Amino acid sequence: MGEEYKKIVESLFTSYNVKQSDQFNPYKVHKILIADDDVFCNTMLRNMIEENAKYQVNSFFNGLELCNYYEEQGNYVSLIMLDFEMPRRNGLETARWIRKYECSMQIPRKPIIGLTGHDNEEIKNTCINAGMDVILSKPIKRVEILNTLKRLIG
Repeated sequence: MGEEYKKIVESLFTSYNVKQSDQFNPYKVHKILIADDDVFCNTMLRNMIEENAKYQVNSFFNGLELCNYYEEQGNYVSLIMLDFEMPRRNGLETARWIRKYECSMQIPRKPIIGLTGHDNEEIKNTCINAGMDVILSKPIKRVEILNTLKRLIG
């Protein structure tokens, strides 16, 4: 029953994101992509970030979904946030794919924030080596995420 519920919630959440995020809102300047398979974390991050009218968020539940979106909309993205551990394409694989795609398509490098529940220097270094720019440890505080966004994209 738990997996079925999660799939239903994910499909509803993804449908909502596509409809809402594709609408033009002149007050939102920076498009941010979030990939986190945890529904609670994904929603919490989105809500914290979108409190600031300068940011528009598109949420995904795995790296593969985010990469598919990025192939079509990468030029319009300001920043990417990736959970370290996700199904179908984890944060490391997604970051590597994004960096390779940016080079091959000659589009500007976008900042990538890695999100992890591990407070381990080895994992953080692995994330940086995969192409992530900043690593934040969960649980993430609102002020921490907003300060990081301001520093990276304004």
